[in-house]
Amino acid sequence: MSSDDIYKDGKPNKEIYAYVLKDHSDSINGKIFTFPTFKHFKPIINFIQGLPIGEVAEETTGNLIPTDKEYYERQLQKKIETEKIEAVFELNNLGSPRSAEEKKLKTMIIQKIFGTTSKTEIEKLDGPKLNYLRQELEDFFTEYNTREDKAAFIECYNKVAAA
Repeated sequence: MSSDDIYKDGKPNKEIYAYVLKDHSDSINGKIFTFPTFKHFKPIINFIQGLPIGEVAEETTGNLIPTDKEYYERQLQKKIETEKIEAVFELNNLGSPRSAEEKKLKTMIIQKIFGTTSKTEIEKLDGPKLNYLRQELEDFFTEYNTREDKAAFIECYNKVAAA
């Protein structure tokens, strides 16, 4: 709609209405303005300009959205724990298994301790959970290294851990 459609020979040809259903300042709620101008909306502008800047009343003191630094620190903690888990396997000669039997043993251990064989699923765990599971893995290997029949020990590990 152009100004030519509204004005004809300098006089209004059509009327334009502004219906204010609700405004946050409650100063012009429910009002109807014919040919609205800035002066009609000035009370809202004054209200917005008068709002405090900075802390708002009853604002939480802590930021609920993690900062980049917090996110980076959590990711770093997960990476550190994952590397420590890999190191536990290395220290117990199962880091890079060469034989099919070693691969099977490592997979069985991972399944018993972590409840999955998916590397991605393990990497999705948070740092404290990975830390706990790493400690479980270290406890497991303490007992595992004293056993002769390693496969049988892995099979019955839950029963041993529960006892």
